[in-house]
Amino acid sequence: MVSNINIEDLAEEEEKSQIISNCLDNTQKIYRDVFTMFYYNQKKIKGISANLNISEAKVKIILHRARKSIKKDLKKRGYSYGKWRIK
Repeated sequence: MVSNINIEDLAEEEEKSQIISNCLDNTQKIYRDVFTMFYYNQKKIKGISANLNISEAKVKIILHRARKSIKKDLKKRGYSYGKWRIK
């Protein structure tokens, strides 16, 4: 039995994940590490700071820059940031 999940939505989610993954692959290791810990491992800024031995302010700066980089890459590929719609 097929659930209410839309196949197109699943495909779009997979594409977004791939774009984010590719963008992170092209960034500095510290950006990948911080972004992954925060968004995928759900670690708090304080925990990331302690784990990587950097200040909490530096973690926040890295997250901001990583999001900015991903936003730029998504725009290049025709997505509007936050809405994930193809223009």
